[in-house]
Amino acid sequence: MSRTAPASLAGIKRFAKQIATEKSIKHTAALEEASQLAGYQTFLHAKRALAPAGTPPPRSTSAQTRRQTAMTYEDFHLKTRAAWTSAVNKLASGNRSMGWTRLDDVERTVTPFLGRNYSHAHLPTGGGFDFWSVKQSREPGCLEFAYSDRNVIVVKPKGLIIERVDADPAESFVLLELDHLDTSGAYSEERSEGMREDGVEEVLEIDGRYYSRDGVDDGYYLDEDGREQDLPKHWRIVVRFPKGQILIVAKGSIWNGSSKTYSGMHNTMGADEIRDAIERAIHNRN
Repeated sequence: MSRTAPASLAGIKRFAKQIATEKSIKHTAALEEASQLAGYQTFLHAKRALAPAGTPPPRSTSAQTRRQTAMTYEDFHLKTRAAWTSAVNKLASGNRSMGWTRLDDVERTVTPFLGRNYSHAHLPTGGGFDFWSVKQSREPGCLEFAYSDRNVIVVKPKGLIIERVDADPAESFVLLELDHLDTSGAYSEERSEGMREDGVEEVLEIDGRYYSRDGVDDGYYLDEDGREQDLPKHWRIVVRFPKGQILIVAKGSIWNGSSKTYSGMHNTMGADEIRDAIERAIHNRN
């Protein structure tokens, strides 16, 4: 796939189709990733920034956009790697594996490793997002990770592991092991079973209730009686993972720079195997 950043809204949409095909992710997720690769925070940000002449851009992003444009790709990676190393070093030194299981501890520990254009979370089913923030979900025992203004990922953590790689701390990684999370009940049992097998469920959330997200792209949803209703002002897309592992790495890391890792290969590996692969890659690089 070409990695030339698109300069138009149409280009972002075409790029998103390529990303969705290559990584086997939802089109909405691909739009967010394509927009970030083009230098925008979200697809909504891209739409506003690339609006026809005469449409005023958001005031808060103009200075930030100029700074991002001025920063080279190499400088960006140096900055993110340095910040990642600092976060890891606050927890430990040397080659060390650290683990947490309590929900509060998992939330607190993972927070410094999240942020826009800072780290990247590789998902159990492949592909990934920049996790902006984390907080405890309304679902018992669960956390929700925001990756855009209207999109969150909900998981039930089984444990959090941070592996510090002494040979290059910027290559250290965060592994979130997921406990079983059943489907939401927003779909028929047949569709829910298919989602269990696929390892992911995507639903619409309105006022704390889950609905099928089938009509969202057309601006409506089906209520409890099966009637079409216009989307209200406040709605979100919730992506739920019933099993697997989420691997969080620095944006400028070896793992994140390889197209092979976007297949979800980490989901079949233990923390030790991931560490071994990274340390071999560091050795070969050096």
